[in-house]
Amino acid sequence: MTEVFLDGYNLLFKMTAGDGSLEKRRKELIGKLIVYCGLKKGFRFIIVFDGSGDSLRKEEICENLSVVFTDSKADADRELIRMAYGNRGKPTVVVSSDRKIFSKTQNHGATALFSEEFISAYRARTEGQVYAHCFRNKKNESKRLEMLRLLS
Repeated sequence: MTEVFLDGYNLLFKMTAGDGSLEKRRKELIGKLIVYCGLKKGFRFIIVFDGSGDSLRKEEICENLSVVFTDSKADADRELIRMAYGNRGKPTVVVSSDRKIFSKTQNHGATALFSEEFISAYRARTEGQVYAHCFRNKKNESKRLEMLRLLS
């Protein structure tokens, strides 16, 4: 099973309406991902948000979707990189538009996708829209394009 680590706030600000509290927008994003995850078998999605507690918190939302809130000493960026490192040798995708996360997770063997690419795959699957929205990045491009095809 391929694990897909999602940069939570990165997707939240691109996939939800600009009005409302962060909590309301998190719930909206998670609702969208529940629908998408129900359509995608063979993938395990983990969305990572910055947290404020004393310890890392993980919530199972449904069969193939979990939400992780980091502890107050860490941030989602470091957690995504740590998770990709811990998954070396296994099929892993990291979704973020943060270039540092993109680069470091690729160095750990993950397939890195820009958030916009994931959103295009999400829309193609849930809304029937097909977007030719693919950023050119020579490193692992064929691997990235194949993963986009599978996620659509």
